[in-house]
Amino acid sequence: MERSPTESKADHHGEEKLEALRNLLEGEPEAFFILVGAMKYNEQKEIFESGAFGDVDENSLLSTGTALTTGGKDRVFAAVQMHEVFPEATIVPMSRTRDESKPTYAAVTKDELIRKNVNPEQIVFEDVSINTITEFKEAAKLCLQHGWKDIVFITSNWHLPRSQALFNHIENFAEGEEEDEVLTSFVQAIQNGEIKVQFLGTTEVLSLRDKRYQKLFEAVESDERMLQRKQVEREGLAQIEAGTYAGKQIPKKIWDDQL
Repeated sequence: MERSPTESKADHHGEEKLEALRNLLEGEPEAFFILVGAMKYNEQKEIFESGAFGDVDENSLLSTGTALTTGGKDRVFAAVQMHEVFPEATIVPMSRTRDESKPTYAAVTKDELIRKNVNPEQIVFEDVSINTITEFKEAAKLCLQHGWKDIVFITSNWHLPRSQALFNHIENFAEGEEEDEVLTSFVQAIQNGEIKVQFLGTTEVLSLRDKRYQKLFEAVESDERMLQRKQVEREGLAQIEAGTYAGKQIPKKIWDDQL
């Protein structure tokens, strides 16, 4: 059956968008790690789900004393979009809550991925980590375990600078001999070019996929609660630049030309 000009044009635009998404990354990623955002209970649906940008997360309340707006849903949506481009790559939903009465972030994210038609066989579950630092530690373990050579961390754009800086210093956060050995091996593999690590912001992914997201992200940028969140991020980044974080001296770096 011959396709109509309208259908052919739509297919062409769809292919262009997929190619644009592909060009956000180098190479062929083997695994996408979704750094955790917020989680909320949807009373209407009677389920826990990833939070929107207007929702706060409990991790910020525990770490700063203030519940800060976070997002989370954007990271899931971005992972789904990248799954369309790299369908053979594994997706890793991450983290648990500190409240044992609630499901883990990883479990909620996994369910959302599956509802968005991500193949369950392409999902590897990680529900040990509780924050960005421990997420990177668990990612290192999974990377070595599965032999992944090309990995991507997906997170919201406001979170990118601090998360990249923390990752660069990850070897400093080893707890115990076994973890020190894992992180040292992981860092050496990166430095030797055996493992490639990339970070991907949700703004670029979703804005390419649907222009309506551009207006959303523009609104988020000027939101008073998000400005407060960004200030906290800048303070954390300043600590890292000064060579300390979470009470630790962090002299070791993966890349000397980064934080």
